[in-house]
Amino acid sequence: MYNLSNHLIFLQSLTSIVGANGSGKSNVIDSLLFVFGYRSSKIRSKKVSVLLHKSDKHKDVRQCSVTVYFVHIQDDITAQTGFVPIPGTEIKITRTAFKDNTSFYTLNDKRVKFKDVAIILKKNGIDLVHNRFLILQGEVEQIAMMKPKSENDHSTGMLEYLEDVIGTVRYKKPITKLEERVKDLSLEKNEKITRLKFVAKEREELIEPVEAVIYYLKLENRITRLSNKKHQKDRFDIEAIIETKTETQNKMNDKINSNEKEINTISKDKKQFEKKIQDLSEKLKSDHLILKKNEDKHKKCLRKKGQLNDEYNQAKAQITKYENSIQQEQKKVKINPLLTV
Repeated sequence: MYNLSNHLIFLQSLTSIVGANGSGKSNVIDSLLFVFGYRSSKIRSKKVSVLLHKSDKHKDVRQCSVTVYFVHIQDDITAQTGFVPIPGTEIKITRTAFKDNTSFYTLNDKRVKFKDVAIILKKNGIDLVHNRFLILQGEVEQIAMMKPKSENDHSTGMLEYLEDVIGTVRYKKPITKLEERVKDLSLEKNEKITRLKFVAKEREELIEPVEAVIYYLKLENRITRLSNKKHQKDRFDIEAIIETKTETQNKMNDKINSNEKEINTISKDKKQFEKKIQDLSEKLKSDHLILKKNEDKHKKCLRKKGQLNDEYNQAKAQITKYENSIQQEQKKVKINPLLTV
């Protein structure tokens, strides 16, 4: 194998590698077989360690590796290459072999098992189990010698090979199931056609009684519709009466509410007047008591006045008596001087 790192770019349509014998054309296929997990015998080697480079300048090479890069592309006529890669779809698969005949795989720089590599490749359209994307030396003649079609399920003909390459082989089982389904549906269709003929005959025999029944049902439907209309009219009339009665009742309720409010107002005024009357009654009772007391005092005063009048009259009579006595004494005094002279 090569001493240095080599890079090859495969275009989206077709890549051709040409060169003289011994220039390393087959090494390209061998490197792809190596990274895709083929055994050493398929890579023209007895064991993996043989793939390591050996030369006088590099006698102790301990490992070798092959990396293949995949990316989804989208056709773009404006691009120089005619396509543009789709971001985020990059896949990087590496297989590294060692001098002790061991090897391991990495997927996007993460160490994985070969089955993980096979699964991710199959999801992206590369089936390592049924290899149809790499045609090796010696297989071209086998393909050319294939029969047009296989004689049984255990052999492969040109038709089966091409279907496998194109990818239409995956439709084989669904098509078989559909054919079986078509057969079943055909039997079911024939059975239903026979049944339909029998039913058509029965239908012809039942047309007259069915028409009579239909006429009867139409009459019943008409009666039902008329009854329904009458019911709707009666209901409308009753609803109108109810509406009128309801309006009257509402007016009466409003009047009753108004009267109740007026009665409540009168009741409040009545209570206020009753309270005033009660207060006046209590005050009148108090005034009667005061009047009675004053009358008693007045009677006492009148009695005392009578007494005082009697005393006054007595005093006046006494005064009069005294005056008369004084006058008499004065008269006597006037007479006595005369007598002295």
